[in-house]
Amino acid sequence: NIQPSNLLTQLPMISQIIRHTFKRNFKNNRFHGLLNILGLSVGLASFMLIILFVQQQKNYDTFHTHYEQIYRVIFDRDSDSWSGTPAQLGPLLEEKIPEIRNYVRMEEAGDVVVLYEEDRYYEKNLLYADNSFFRVFSFPLLKGQKQRPLQAKNDIVLSQETARKIFGDADPIGQTLQLFEKGKQFTVTAVVEDAPSNSSIDYSMIIPFPILAEKASWGQRNFTTFLWLDEEAPFTRTQQKITEVAHKRSDDDVSLENLAMQPMEEMRFEPIRGNAFDTLDRKYIYLLISAAFFLLFLAAINYTNLTSAISIKRSKEVALKKVAGSSKRRIISEMIGESVLMAILAFMLAILLVEWLRPMINQSFQWALQIHYGYLPWFLIIAVITGILGGIYPAVYCSKFRIMGLLKENIYRGQKAGRFRNALVLIQFGITSFLLIVALTYHKQMDYLTNRDIGMNPEGVYRLQVHWAGVKVAELKNTLQKDARIAEVTTTTYQAGMDQWHQSVEWEGMSEDQRQSMFIQAVDQDFFGTLQIDLVEGKEHMGKYKRKDKDLYVINESARQTIGWSKATGKKFTIFGPGNDGEVVGVAGDFNARSLHHRVDPTVFLISQDALPYNMLIRFNDPGTGNSIDVVRQYWNNFAPENAPFMFSSMEENFGQLYQTERFSKKVVIAFTTVALIISLLGLLGLATYISLQRTKEIGVRKVLGSTGQGILKMLVGNFLRWVLIAFIIACPLAWIYLEHWLQNFAYHTELSAWIFLTAGVFVTGVAVFSVIFQASRAARFNPVDSLRYE
Repeated sequence: NIQPSNLLTQLPMISQIIRHTFKRNFKNNRFHGLLNILGLSVGLASFMLIILFVQQQKNYDTFHTHYEQIYRVIFDRDSDSWSGTPAQLGPLLEEKIPEIRNYVRMEEAGDVVVLYEEDRYYEKNLLYADNSFFRVFSFPLLKGQKQRPLQAKNDIVLSQETARKIFGDADPIGQTLQLFEKGKQFTVTAVVEDAPSNSSIDYSMIIPFPILAEKASWGQRNFTTFLWLDEEAPFTRTQQKITEVAHKRSDDDVSLENLAMQPMEEMRFEPIRGNAFDTLDRKYIYLLISAAFFLLFLAAINYTNLTSAISIKRSKEVALKKVAGSSKRRIISEMIGESVLMAILAFMLAILLVEWLRPMINQSFQWALQIHYGYLPWFLIIAVITGILGGIYPAVYCSKFRIMGLLKENIYRGQKAGRFRNALVLIQFGITSFLLIVALTYHKQMDYLTNRDIGMNPEGVYRLQVHWAGVKVAELKNTLQKDARIAEVTTTTYQAGMDQWHQSVEWEGMSEDQRQSMFIQAVDQDFFGTLQIDLVEGKEHMGKYKRKDKDLYVINESARQTIGWSKATGKKFTIFGPGNDGEVVGVAGDFNARSLHHRVDPTVFLISQDALPYNMLIRFNDPGTGNSIDVVRQYWNNFAPENAPFMFSSMEENFGQLYQTERFSKKVVIAFTTVALIISLLGLLGLATYISLQRTKEIGVRKVLGSTGQGILKMLVGNFLRWVLIAFIIACPLAWIYLEHWLQNFAYHTELSAWIFLTAGVFVTGVAVFSVIFQASRAARFNPVDSLRYE
């Protein structure tokens, strides 16, 4: 046990270590001292930022009291997963499976017009939900009915922000609002706290789900179903029971095969079709964590390099301590103590770097990082461990030499020292080469995604949201079509990347084993011309249909191939079940309606002869004039209600948003590759010093024997460069394996090419050469008399 008296006796030695550490590193050896603390602080700051981000992502939805027992029901297939389920599924599963404590069905309806007295409001995030919503999830009800706030079909719960916007400081409970185009009345029963930023469920208003359930059929897989399981319920057994129930229910004309439970804690990290929230694929979390430890490892190697280089200059000091009677244990403890002190200083600087960089990083990556002070002790422990590991090798290795060896500076020579140095080079440049190859490939894949032909032309096309009640959609479309600056106008349910409606279809000649679900898009007859989608059948008749006696459809080539028709025009087809007449009037060429992560799916276009009150797509003759928004806004004010939101966006930008995760990962990889190169550069300066100090007398002998400065420089750089190239050769196959696996996440992707590896090799080699050449050239210029003075 450490007694206070013993601790007091150690204070002079501790203060002496601190004083000598500052003197040695920031006065006598300022260059290497600053390199040492800067390299480690950059590595620690990068590590801290990544860990803070990963922890923030892992906190999604964890505020729910029972989040570990909440599961979302999905259709899980090997090639595709879908989050939509039938409205009747929740009650069926609760009835058949006793492990289910409760269920919640939800549907996010998006934007809606709200009328209160004479005022009109436009609200986003209308949510349909069962009354159990507030029992399963931990969204606190602040006022009003807290037991069953969605009991009646005309009940409505407002978020805190929405209630404040509409009613101000007045009490909203019992007030009446009108929603939707027909002005259906709802009574405010409660106010719920706003959804936190780390929630995958968002809302501004919540109304009862039974409004939708009454008209829903088993074939509509458009609703989200959550299950709350008993705490003791085994996942595997419950999943098996769901499969059994689904199999029995699939005996009729609706298939419920492939039902699966997705843990709520996993939703943030599993991209699934139908998600109404942003996801971050778990592979990117693994990438970030790997990058964090790679950078910390590089910083630790760099720290060890520089500590070793500095310790060579201390060999005479260690010799004098041995002459004065210092024990080997004391020498080791002093050197490790100095290393830990430097690491703590680097940690303090890293905190300042994190606080300085955090606002810029939040803006660049759309993060919301905050330093949680509870993490600081753990980060400090990591810094201390790094200091111990960085100082232990030079301390132990230096202390075991005899006095004459120390005086002659013979430490760090021989085969063991050479192997240690070469291992540092291999690890440091192997990691850096790997990151650089990955960064270049990410850049190439993003270029491929943005430049590939997707089967339609979104350039110059803008999306105007016209779903608000009161908008005169047909008149607006007709007026825009007459403007000479506008080439085409169409109305549709389609928007870039959205999955849309997905249900079973029926066609002429279909057998029972051919039952198929397809994507459904409602479009008017100008849709294909506006987006310049090729029609392989029915092009000559498109836009001329006037009949009202049957539904008209255009299917894409993938749908025609799935059905097995050689020619589809004129065939009977329907999406509304038996007895509903429909006819295929055309076949569209396949185009990528979603991102290039997915192949083209069988898709059906329900042709409307009237304007549709959803999205209006407008193609300009000259979109580069810069006044596109002003042109449309002028007409909008004439045909939309006062204060109706003018929501106008470029389809090119909408498609670009489909690759936010890839852009994010590209930024992250480039940023941390840059940091890795900086750390490697600092480490190389340390290694170069290390080598030049090791071989100072060898250089002197060579110069006496007639070697030129240029020849010595070539020898030093060449010997070092050999290990850099070996590190690069080892990194190449590892990067190839990782990137081959990563590219498989895209249905369409670029190919790995030799120029990426060649470019990375040239760059890494250049960094190595130019960072070593400075220190090596200094060693080559030494006077051989000075080099051999003590031999």
